[in-house]
Amino acid sequence: FLSVESCGSVSGCGEWIGALANSWRTTGDIQDNWKSMMSNADHTQAMYSIAGPGHWNDPDMLEIGNTGLSINEQKVHFSLWSIMASPLLMATNL
Repeated sequence: FLSVESCGSVSGCGEWIGALANSWRTTGDIQDNWKSMMSNADHTQAMYSIAGPGHWNDPDMLEIGNTGLSINEQKVHFSLWSIMASPLLMATNL
């Protein structure tokens, strides 16, 4: 499994990234708030064409379980990451 730290645009990485890596960060670090989450989602959706089986756009970790998003916002957050076939990684106390 190879993850590339930064691939901010299709033109920046080109179509080659999917042949080289399994995942690539599409954004900067996410913050625990709605604006940051939606910004990462908006930026990542523009790169849908280079993702596919075994190759994922990574808009950063889920903020599920942290205090900056309401329960409904966390549900939207998890749903968007799932729809984008993004890695579902989280770092929080369970």
